[in-house]
Amino acid sequence: MQRWPLNRHAAFDLWPAFDPGRWIDFNPSCVKLPDGRALALIRRDAFPPVPGKGTIWQVPLDDHMRPRGEPTMLVARGEDPRAVVVGKRLLLFYCVIDRDAEDRVCGATMKLAEFDIECGAAGCGLTMKRAFELPKNPLGIAKPGDREAAWEKNWVPFMPGVPGAGHETDREVALIYSHDPWHVIVLDVDPATDARRFLRHHDGPALKWRYGHIRGGTPPLPYRVSRDGAQDGERLITFFHSSLVVGSRKLYMVGAATFDRAAPHTPRSITREPLLVAPYNSGAHRFGWRFAGSVVFPLGAEATDAGYRLLAGIDDGEIGSFVVPHAALAERLEAIDAEPTLEATDLDGQRLAPVGPLWLRDPGAAPGAPLTIARFAELLVGPGRTVVDTAAGDGAVVMALAPQCQRVLAFTADARERSLLARNVALNGFTNVQLAEGDPLALDAVALDEIDLVKIDHDAAAVLAGAAALLRRCRPALLLHGGDTEALRSQLDGLGYGYEPIFPREPGWALALPVERRAAWQWWV
Repeated sequence: MQRWPLNRHAAFDLWPAFDPGRWIDFNPSCVKLPDGRALALIRRDAFPPVPGKGTIWQVPLDDHMRPRGEPTMLVARGEDPRAVVVGKRLLLFYCVIDRDAEDRVCGATMKLAEFDIECGAAGCGLTMKRAFELPKNPLGIAKPGDREAAWEKNWVPFMPGVPGAGHETDREVALIYSHDPWHVIVLDVDPATDARRFLRHHDGPALKWRYGHIRGGTPPLPYRVSRDGAQDGERLITFFHSSLVVGSRKLYMVGAATFDRAAPHTPRSITREPLLVAPYNSGAHRFGWRFAGSVVFPLGAEATDAGYRLLAGIDDGEIGSFVVPHAALAERLEAIDAEPTLEATDLDGQRLAPVGPLWLRDPGAAPGAPLTIARFAELLVGPGRTVVDTAAGDGAVVMALAPQCQRVLAFTADARERSLLARNVALNGFTNVQLAEGDPLALDAVALDEIDLVKIDHDAAAVLAGAAALLRRCRPALLLHGGDTEALRSQLDGLGYGYEPIFPREPGWALALPVERRAAWQWWV
């Protein structure tokens, strides 16, 4: 099933930098004002950035979600804005980083700023009327994935009810508080009162996602395409983000989920695979941050005739947009299991539902590079491919690749590893994994006409020598663990391969690509 990922090589429609060298602008949300015009709410940090010192600004948008004019400040301290328009008010939800008496970061608090919208011939203006600090841990439960209980971020607002059914109100706003577990809380925003209190909350089936813990997303929009008979407007869709260590870099990914607009706001479908993966070869360090994570962070979306256009922060330093076509999205959304019954451990030791492979690790094995490289291999090859693992061990990389690949040929070093690998293959019911007989140093004897990836953990020079004819015939990508040596580079050069040491925390690993096809892997190198 060749369908993932949708936008691996998508080109972002990047915004121009407003004041490079002085400001970095990122993590934008957007709203439609009563006069039909669009407004972006962006996070702006001074350059070089200091964690927790962000501000929030506004800038009008054109019909293609690009800025018109210069930003003006709305909030002097805050970050990651999300907003909804309620009648003639704009309700802006954002986060403030908490600091202790010694100015050390110690948590995060959600805030709400309320603005009156005044529209005239020249457009709409915003006037702040009041601001509220929202309570932490409003449900009295621990929220999985947070560094500590003091952190509250990424609440996602939306208007509840069903259009035309008499449920619209200017006195309540719903917020997606967490995705796994699924919690929606309803906030009293009655303009006639000065209090802001939580009225009730709703639970639902958890959104299980293999690619890191879901955190936040875009304020939901009506979902236009439904394959199960739901009427237009009954469902909402939100585009969320997650992050996961892939190779040796934290990589952000984007997915989508739909849920009922009417209470109890039950989740209905989710994209099991990423719609977009941040480019591995980018990173927040290029904007002065102290980490090299590759980030795509959607906070705004609008529906177009072609699909949903997402407005996103990129690498915590710039803004861009991209489109997810309606038909492609409908193909990828899958129904949510109301009652997941199976949990085990995935490659990173995280809780795993039936959306991914089970992998029981050899208890005697030490942590090692295969665990850090497995997700990279999974994203690198995509679905419907053929992979050879010349040192599969108990199956760390094989378990990641088997659900999407057409065929996985796995070599093991001894009877113990072979038994462990066979157990894991049987546990998942994989029929596309072949436990190879023979010597991985003689790959030219393998009867395969198409191979997309070869993983080589040991004896790289010897494996390459024994696979020369296969490599010239199939031209696969190579994941190598052999050290950056002149002899290895020379051997690869003779086979028409380059050498890409792109794993800063795993310097022994590298990606080797056929020189004539290197551009096909530009997302990574």
